[in-house]
Amino acid sequence: MKQTQRLIYLLTSSAILCFSFQVLPIARAQTQAAPGSTCSIAGRITTKQVPATDVVVQLLLLDANSSRRTPATTVTTDKTGRYRFFDLNPGQYDVLPIAPTLAIPTEGRYGQPGKSVTVRPGEATTGIDFDLLPVGRITGRVTDMDGQPVSGLTVTLSLTGEGGYVRHFVPQDNRQTVTNESGEYHAFRVPPGRYLVSVGEPFTIEPPGIPAGRLPTIYTQTFHPAAAEASLAVPVDVPAGGEASGVDITVGPPLRTYKMEGRIIDSATGEPVPGVGMKIVIEDDRGRVRSEIGADWRSDAAGVFSISGARPGNYRICPADDSASNTYGEPINVEVKDHDATGLMIKMVRGSSISGVVVVEGLGRQAGGGRLTGLGLRADVVPSTGVPTDLTIDHSASKINGDGSFRIAGLRPGRATLHLARLTPVSPQEFSLLSVEAANGATITDNLEIGQGEDVTGLRVILGRGNGVIRGQVKIEGGTLDGVSLYVSYRRTSDPPNSYYNATLDARGHFVIEKLVAGEYELMVGPMSLFVTGEAGSKTMSRLPTVKQQVTLTSGGVAEVTLVVALKP
Repeated sequence: MKQTQRLIYLLTSSAILCFSFQVLPIARAQTQAAPGSTCSIAGRITTKQVPATDVVVQLLLLDANSSRRTPATTVTTDKTGRYRFFDLNPGQYDVLPIAPTLAIPTEGRYGQPGKSVTVRPGEATTGIDFDLLPVGRITGRVTDMDGQPVSGLTVTLSLTGEGGYVRHFVPQDNRQTVTNESGEYHAFRVPPGRYLVSVGEPFTIEPPGIPAGRLPTIYTQTFHPAAAEASLAVPVDVPAGGEASGVDITVGPPLRTYKMEGRIIDSATGEPVPGVGMKIVIEDDRGRVRSEIGADWRSDAAGVFSISGARPGNYRICPADDSASNTYGEPINVEVKDHDATGLMIKMVRGSSISGVVVVEGLGRQAGGGRLTGLGLRADVVPSTGVPTDLTIDHSASKINGDGSFRIAGLRPGRATLHLARLTPVSPQEFSLLSVEAANGATITDNLEIGQGEDVTGLRVILGRGNGVIRGQVKIEGGTLDGVSLYVSYRRTSDPPNSYYNATLDARGHFVIEKLVAGEYELMVGPMSLFVTGEAGSKTMSRLPTVKQQVTLTSGGVAEVTLVVALKP
């Protein structure tokens, strides 16, 4: 194995997670507060500005490492609609009214129902108020072009807002609305607002694991009343406590779908490569990416893969870099017309690897093991020229073993960067990647050029263990941002410009960032981005000015900061 001294950007990274809300059971035990640190949270609940009495309000303790919300205690509003939680520990909480007939705002952690509150030691937090409106419902019927009912279709609601942006509406109980045998549907507990209502699928690739012959009947996405595009749909207004009825949809004929089948083999030996994951990219007629679908499609023991539910169109099947076989493969383009696409072949070639040992600053080589359980290292590779632009970064990862060693394999040639990866929801948060050393002890300060089949060995990755805190708030001047969830992005200034973490804001615009290593940090709020859907597809639009501020944090210190966002009149 040839040892190579290269230059690597030092980055840290956090995993991007997707979450769904689940109503948690009510628990009535108070949190145990430490002496001298007791806190409280108080507010008022109204319905159309009228006090809401006897409403159960739940306090949920937020997990620092995941979307988990643990019930802490409950109270009930008095005759003036007021509530109060007391004898609390400092920390981060969500406040959640339990009111099935009222629309609960989704201002909790990660957009979950409720409102988030960050409580400091000894703080009496007030003003966590809710003015809740009664929910409504949407009813209608789905038929085909002959007027016959279409059953078993999932009805999708998309909430429209300022500037024409559209976002998918997810019911608080996560229950889907499905048409019955008569084609009728009833969408309950819908917050007041303006919606686009649709059935059918914009894309039809089926997830793996569905038995042969069990694929559902597929219809193309159709909006009320019979529109093929969102821009041609008729919006539906849902009043508070009211019903929007007669929201009918007429769909076209069912779509016929096909399979894409083939094998994944080693290009040198012709032998099958099992267990290789795949991503599907769907393109339009001009070769532009319409959607990317990542799922657990994998080649079997014979290297065979089968992907069902493809409507006619253009696809790209992208194999994942495979660390088990230390191989990678290039994507293949597939055009599906009026029959199954069979006999496809993906060839894997020998990859490169990066290996070494991870240590914690001040604790030495033996600091791996249990201290770093749940952590790993990820290499991002910007491939050499000649690959599609949507594959400009490939990712391969390795867990950190008990002795601190790691090996990241299956890398393609190109420029590599290293990231600290948190592999589980309970991975420790206090570690940051500080530096990387080559086998000769020289500090590496730039990115790594990896050649075809090259093995880079002997790296020494140094982590720091942080105990510093940045607390602050975001103030909005010159307007309001009702219903918009902001966050603060932060990074060490010694890291590259794109190495940001995100910290969520509570209902008062407060935030806390804990377990940070000493150093200079850059904080940023804005631009707040929205996904805008229209006739030309979807795009991200910037809505806020960017506000940045630098903060110096000492070891174990606490820094206070205020970020002011001035809205344009």
